[in-house]
Formats: sequence, C-alpha cells, structure tokens
Amino acid sequence: DTFFNHAYYGDAIQTKNGTFGYLLEILHEKSDGFRDLDGGGDTGYEVTEPMIKLYWEPNTALQQRFEFKYGYTDLDADETYVGLSEADFDDDAFRRYAATQFDNMDTEQNRTYLKWIAQPTDQFSFETAAYYNEFERNWYKIRSGKAADGYTPIDLTDPASVRVLDGTDPGTLSLRANAREYESYGIQFTGLYEFETGSVGHALEFGARWHYDEIERFQRDDDLVSAGTGPDGFTINEGLPGSGGNRFESAEAISFWVSDDITIGDLTLSPGFRYEYIELDNTDYESNATDTVTAKRSGDEDYFAPGIGFTYDLDDCNRLFGGIFKGYSIAGPRSILKDDIEKEESIGYELGIRHRQDSFNAELVGFFTDFDNLIATDAGFGEDNFNRNVGEAEVFGIEAVLSYDAGADCGYSFGIPMYLSATWTSAELTEDIDEGGGDGIYDGGSDGSEIPYVPEWKIAAGIGLAFENWGANLDITYTSSTYGTANNFDEPVTNQIQGEIDEAFLVDLSAYYHLTDDFKLVGGIQNIFDEEILVSRVPLGARAGAPRSIYGGFEWSF
Repeated sequence: DTFFNHAYYGDAIQTKNGTFGYLLEILHEKSDGFRDLDGGGDTGYEVTEPMIKLYWEPNTALQQRFEFKYGYTDLDADETYVGLSEADFDDDAFRRYAATQFDNMDTEQNRTYLKWIAQPTDQFSFETAAYYNEFERNWYKIRSGKAADGYTPIDLTDPASVRVLDGTDPGTLSLRANAREYESYGIQFTGLYEFETGSVGHALEFGARWHYDEIERFQRDDDLVSAGTGPDGFTINEGLPGSGGNRFESAEAISFWVSDDITIGDLTLSPGFRYEYIELDNTDYESNATDTVTAKRSGDEDYFAPGIGFTYDLDDCNRLFGGIFKGYSIAGPRSILKDDIEKEESIGYELGIRHRQDSFNAELVGFFTDFDNLIATDAGFGEDNFNRNVGEAEVFGIEAVLSYDAGADCGYSFGIPMYLSATWTSAELTEDIDEGGGDGIYDGGSDGSEIPYVPEWKIAAGIGLAFENWGANLDITYTSSTYGTANNFDEPVTNQIQGEIDEAFLVDLSAYYHLTDDFKLVGGIQNIFDEEILVSRVPLGARAGAPRSIYGGFEWSF
C-alpha cells in the first residue's frame, strides 16, 4: 500500500518587457510500511511537498535574471529507534515490538530563496542569493533509559528487557518527545571572471557567505508503562514540559572562497581555498518550563581549507585528473563549548583517468584520506550521550566505472546499454580508542580495527534493452559485510549495536512501454529474490532492508 505521486507544470511567457517563467510542483508519497507491528498498526509514512518557482528576465542592456522559490514539506512517519534482538530478527526480520506503537516523527519545513543573477560582460558574471529555512520536528520515541532513573534499560541482549518491549512483562520504558525548532538564513555572493594572461587561460571563481542558524530544543520525558498483558497493555504517563531537555544553540558564520582554473594547453590546474569563521553560543536551561539559565557558553572556531586539483587531456578521449584537498568537520556549538570537541580534519588525495568515446566510457580512480580527530557523533542512544574525538584513521581504495552500449556500437536499431561500477575500500583506525563516546559505534576500537559501516566492496552492474517504444533494465548490486562497532564483533556481546552487518546481493527489474509519445507505462520488481538482509544495528538493534516490492504506474507529459 505505497503510492508515489509527482506532478509539475511550468511555462515561459514572452512579453515586450522580458520573459516570465514559472514552475508549480507537488510531490506526495504515502506508505503503510513494510514492518509488522505487534498488535497491528502502521509503520510507514506520508509526505506532501508543494513547491513554486518563478523567474523574471527583463529586457535590459544588462543580462540579468531574478529567481524566487518557495517550498513546503509536511512529513508524518511512524518510525522508531528500536530494532530487534538477534533471535527475534532471525525469527521475523520485519517484526516491530508492541512498545514502539506510539513512536512517531512529525515534521514541517518552509524554505525559500531569492536570487539575482547577472552577466555585465562576456567575461564576468555573478549571483547573489538570500535564503531562509525553517524546520520544526517532534520525534516521539522510546529511548535508551537507565535503571538508575527508574526505567527498564533497553538491552536487546537481555531477554527480560525484550519481554517488556513486546508487552509480556511489566516494566516502565522512557519515552521522549524530541521537539526541536531549527532556523537558518543568510546571504551568499559568487562571481566568475574569465580572462587570459598571455597564452594562459583563467576562470577565477570567488564568493562570500554570511550565515546564521539556530536550534531550540524543548523536550519532554514521558513514562511508557507495560502492564505485561500484551500489545494493548501499554499506557503513557505524560511528564512535565521541558523535562527532557531545554537548551538553545546558535552559530553565525562568515566564509570566503577563491579558486582559479588555470589552463595551459592541455593542462588545467585548479588551486583554491576556503576560510570560515564561526561564532558559537549555547544556553542550557533548567529541565522544566522555566527560563532559568544553568549554563551559558560562547566561543568561536575557524578553519582554512586549501586544495588543488588538475586535469590533463592526453588526447580527445582520455583525461588524467587528481588533487589534494584539506577537509574539516566541526561538531555542534554545545559539543565544542561544553565538551571541548575539536574539529575533525582530513587530507584527501585522488588520482584517476577518464575515457569518453561514443558508446564506451570508463573511469579508474585511486583515493586516500588521512583523518585526525574523528568525531563520534551522538544521536541520543550511546552510553555517554555526547560527542567525542576518537582519534585517527586512514581510508583508501580504488573505484572503477564502465558503461557501454553494444546496440549503438554495432549499429543496431535498438540499444543494449550496460554498466559496471566497483569500489574497493580499506577503512581502518590507526590508533587505539580509550572511550568511544557518542553513539558507541567506535567502542572497543584499536589500531587496525575496521571502521563500522564502511564495506570493503560495493559493486553495481546492469544491462538493458531500449527499443523505440519499450525498454527493460536488469540491475544487480552487491555490498560486502561490515561491522556495527569498532571492536569488530561478529555477534552482539554486551549491547545490541555490536555484530556483523550482512552482505547484500540484490536484483531489480524495471520496464517501460510507450502507449503514445506522451503516455508511458512503467513497472518493475525490486529485490526480486526477496532477500532478508540485516542492514543496520543502530540506533537500537537489528533491522532489515525492504522485502520484495512490485510496482506499476504511468508517466504522462504534455
């Protein structure tokens, strides 16, 4: 019972004063979900997204364009943090415990921008954009409570904890209304100036941005009481407003960047840098509905990220490319100001060759990234429940992509497109981790441990037929197994996020048929062999990917 609906209509209208363009769009999706809740109930979602975009190109001596966009999203999802124990997953991979029947994500978002794009000369163009985003959400869900707080801790390696979740034993679970409001806005300017110095060509791109964003959390903790009488035996005792956390965080940033594509014959060098300065603020309040401040913090961060890339045309069909780039990632204001989390840093290297010719294309790339101060993130289900820096890591590998149309190459009246892509990755920690922190996926890590959720192999291949009125495609994907935590346990030992993540071999089939030039039937089967694959152990326990799905529909253009 899943429906995907997408419609849009637009036009450009010529007037004596210029060109006016518009686009109206609506996206709607609805699904009852593919998991089976104990006692019945939906495990799916519904999302509605209307959007309008307008532009105006006046008849002026200056080539210019004004563009406006407004979009809105309403999402309601019956989603949960809680997965399954190992035994329950093996018995029914698509089950959901009765206690999660109240878990729900409810969000609303407004987003808009206004742009002015102009080209004063053939060599110089620029774009100025002002933007605003507002996002509000409440994820009402079971969280990992502690016995010291009077709650039954969620431990899917403990059968007693599981019996409370499925309603067969009495107990009290912790429910949290993770209500938060986000706001962000800013102004950005980018420019492009193309010029030559002798025989050397330049494409100088530069820009600046002022940006502000904030998050206000006003959460509530409730008690979910199981009477031990089954799925209908759960009741909610609502807590006080603000009892689940009351805090405010904000960041104001100014950034600048410059890059220059310097072309000397067949060689193009692209040096550049980005600098950003960020002012951070965090205010903690009493865990209630008052505005009593318990802590107020402020500080700043900045970083300088240089890099250089290159391309070299060996001939009309083959090109070498590569680069060295500095990378940064910073934690949120509270993590930096309260927990002294340092910014994550990296240096990335890549070198590759690309071939483009008629019906055959190929690419081979090698990459290496050296990380310092890896950040273990916190989504609220780890033992420590805050971010940490967990050390150093090295990630390197090779990626290859091939595409070929045998029908076009052989001069047939129909196409036989095919492709193959493969990525091999080695991702390992290069020092021991004292404390995993955050969500716990780095717990137990040591020098040589595989980084969780980074598979060694990712492979995709496909072949199709493309006739004048119909076509079909067969696609195969393979992902090798990985681990849920840095201690690389094959099975859960002390908690539910440990253990192996399954390898995945999936086969999909899709087809289309044109009844007319404007009306096309579409359909297909995803996961043809109905593989039950354990795809994640976070946030709290094993969960499976989607089962076999059969779909059909139409596309109409006019």
